[in-house]
Amino acid sequence: MTLPAPLPAQRNAADPHKSFFVMANAGSGKTTVLVDRIVRLMLQGSEPSTIQCLTYTKAAAVEMIERLRQRLRVLVMFDDDLLIKELARLTGSPPTDDMIIRARQLFSNVLEQPGPYIETIHGFAQRLLALFPEEAGLPAGSRLANENELRDINMRADQQLFQHIKNMKGGEEACAYFEARHGASTLFTLIRHLQPKNAAEMPTAASVDEMQRINFDQKLQDFLEAIKDHKGKKTQQFFQVGQDYCCNKYPLSHLTRLFLTKAGQPLKSLAKDIDNDFFALQDLFMSLLSQEVLAQLGKEHADLKRLGALRQLLWEKEKEKQSVIDFDDLIHYAQHLLGQASDKDFVRWVLDGKINHLMLDEAQDTSLPAWNIISILMEDIFHAPEGKTVFVVGDVKQSIYGFQGASPESFIDVRNHFIDRKIYPYSSAQNQALPVSFRSSKPILEFVDALFQDPATAEKIAGLGGDVHHELFMGDAPGRVDLWPLPSLQQPPESDPWSDPVNRYARISPAVILCQELAEWLSGQLSAEHPECGGPQLRPKDVFILFRKRGALLREMTRALHAKNIPCSG
Repeated sequence: MTLPAPLPAQRNAADPHKSFFVMANAGSGKTTVLVDRIVRLMLQGSEPSTIQCLTYTKAAAVEMIERLRQRLRVLVMFDDDLLIKELARLTGSPPTDDMIIRARQLFSNVLEQPGPYIETIHGFAQRLLALFPEEAGLPAGSRLANENELRDINMRADQQLFQHIKNMKGGEEACAYFEARHGASTLFTLIRHLQPKNAAEMPTAASVDEMQRINFDQKLQDFLEAIKDHKGKKTQQFFQVGQDYCCNKYPLSHLTRLFLTKAGQPLKSLAKDIDNDFFALQDLFMSLLSQEVLAQLGKEHADLKRLGALRQLLWEKEKEKQSVIDFDDLIHYAQHLLGQASDKDFVRWVLDGKINHLMLDEAQDTSLPAWNIISILMEDIFHAPEGKTVFVVGDVKQSIYGFQGASPESFIDVRNHFIDRKIYPYSSAQNQALPVSFRSSKPILEFVDALFQDPATAEKIAGLGGDVHHELFMGDAPGRVDLWPLPSLQQPPESDPWSDPVNRYARISPAVILCQELAEWLSGQLSAEHPECGGPQLRPKDVFILFRKRGALLREMTRALHAKNIPCSG
């Protein structure tokens, strides 16, 4: 059984003689194009060992390898007529006799010979460092740590960090303050993340404007003098707290309850006859409080960065003691090997003889350090004689791994750099779009296009002069996009039932309201003969409800569905 003929854009992107930077919309068949390109490279005579394909995850690599083997397995099993049709479908032209013979041999060649190398960037780096450990500057005898070892190193580094804090002057008090403010678990997370390589500079006010503070204090005293004989309950409370502040009993933040609601919003009134003076004082307080909060955040940020740097040092020393490296080290040493090592020219010369065709999947989720490695490989390929190619595919709109260092803007920058004919006059690199979506219906695609119709927004996604455009493949398939309003918060009862678990949302939580409303709506759609989204009657298995992570919200949604007798797998 043969596959449908590829679309012109797909067949062009799989051309083994050209280099492409492909912007592929979701559901546009990019994995199929990647496999087609690998097959066509080998059909034209490229050795499997000269093909290097980098993916973002091991799961993606395994899927691509399985698809490739299945495709090659079919080429062996086809009779001559079917094989000729399949090769013509794949290449767009009748196959030559040599291509037919080679197609019969590809499956056994891939099984018996190394390559094509389909792996993650970390897998590539590990294989590269195994070839050149001394040139990369790897510690003698080092190896990649497993999860248990990294967990043990983490624990030791934390223990040593807090031992250092205990020995610092005022260290225990500072640690107790941070723990009270952020919680012990969050404090550990903050220190681990605020390492020199991750922590950003925080533009904050260096200190509070003392002249503004003096002005506020004076105006507060004048206001207190004006309201000392006022009979209102609120004003008397205001007077008492304000007096305590003026006597230096409390810090500025203690006045928050006088000017702000519990939700952090400015009070709308103190007393009608004095509101004008109150609002002027409130504005001064808000400005002064903002400066104080920013100054405090800046100090905390700087302190946590120092702790993060100390912990990073302890972490590195622990790894050195055990002669292990982690995944970040793989990228670091590989980057050093190709970019800064004294033997980098020799290493790149060796790689130049091994890699003729470089392919990168999920480019939008590639980190900046990984891009530094990939760019060096591309540089050598684009300066090489004809016969070497680069293929990069991604979609900036789908970048979701910023928390892991993904740099989607680097995809655009690298693409613009390598297609510049002034820098690479002999480069064959081209832009190629895969706009057709085989996955989504018309309403969904139109909604996504509308989101990015602003030229400035589209430029961030598609580069200068680019646009975001989807083309429909599914015809009249049903679909619908609804944006629900945020649930309004109801007046809370006196207290929640004492038996509620502490990690369960309160009964009046907006999340609870949303889950209940969604379950109510879904119950109606499942029982309706003609659901709002169109198409035949819905079944529970037709519905997906996606969450950012497992947690209380997912459990609340499951509870709401069960309350409506809607079966679910959560």
